[in-house]
Amino acid sequence: WQQNPTSGFVTKLNATGKIAYSTYLGPSSWGLSARRLRVRDGIAYLAGTVSRAEFLGTNGAFQRGVAGGPDFFALTIAADGSGPLMVTAFGGSGQESLSDMTLDVAGNIELAGVSNSADLPLTGDALPYQPPADGSYRAVLVRLDSAGSRLVSSTWVGTRDVRAVAAVPDGGIVIAGVSALPSDLINTAPHYSIDLGRPAQAYFVKFAASSNLPLWTTSLISTENFQAGISADGLGNIYWSGSPSTASGGALGFDSSAGISELSADGSRLLFSSSLPGVSDSVAAVAGPGGLVYVAGYTSSTTFPVTPGVLQPQRDPAPTGTFQTPLNLNDGVVGVLDLSSFNSGNFFVVRPQTGLALTWRIGEPAPAA
Repeated sequence: WQQNPTSGFVTKLNATGKIAYSTYLGPSSWGLSARRLRVRDGIAYLAGTVSRAEFLGTNGAFQRGVAGGPDFFALTIAADGSGPLMVTAFGGSGQESLSDMTLDVAGNIELAGVSNSADLPLTGDALPYQPPADGSYRAVLVRLDSAGSRLVSSTWVGTRDVRAVAAVPDGGIVIAGVSALPSDLINTAPHYSIDLGRPAQAYFVKFAASSNLPLWTTSLISTENFQAGISADGLGNIYWSGSPSTASGGALGFDSSAGISELSADGSRLLFSSSLPGVSDSVAAVAGPGGLVYVAGYTSSTTFPVTPGVLQPQRDPAPTGTFQTPLNLNDGVVGVLDLSSFNSGNFFVVRPQTGLALTWRIGEPAPAA
């Protein structure tokens, strides 16, 4: 599509690891800042932000030019990398910042981020929230059809922050963030509160397929961040990475390492939580079939646990004899966790705080005992 250097690129590898195509992302005059990529049927879907007036969407796009700046953008690239199939912007006269993007079951493009545009395009079923009067940002959720020509749904969420979005098998979507939910949103659908004994507050909201109808909301009293996104398995359970506030029965370990947690499909229960000993906070988790979870991150640990017969059983030693000797260098790690045996009968231990004892949870959140 583009051979001259720009602010982004996309490379596709075939099944043997060879380059199928590699292209810069759009004309340099567009100034695209790509943040998320998804692939379906060989088509690459990208989303991010754009602020250049030279940006031009394809014919039939929902929004061909930048309304304010920066705005969201979404585009698709042909399977052979030869050019864009669709390019569109989305935004108002203020500023938008994309946090995450995914594709739902129907093929719609889900954009989650924040905005301060008073004239943000909304659909008729938008939740009854107003744009920020003080110019600060608020969370928004936008769905465009796969052709980028029609606004399926768009709404203010009512929170200050949104970090991640995931599609679930029933056609709905789940968003997650690290701010408090507004009380009126809590009252619109079943609400659950999971207290993990940490001072910060995170949230999940599930929306119905192709609409702004909330199906359930969950407040998580925890210091999660969702920077690496969230993911759903075939049952609709939600997985995320972070520094767990709890450890479940059978967990791999319980320390300050990064880890994996799992929320039930109805938002009511924490199903699993475990640290990954020696793995940094920057870890990603993607749900797979049959209770498998694929994880990747990095470690500086010399005792990181590995399974027999792996490609690299220990991390490479740090270089010696140079000024870099004191550096604690990291190696990448990748693994697969089998969580198929975990269910609502597991117990959870909440990390103790000063002056507090351990709190046990049997199956679902319950009063401390």
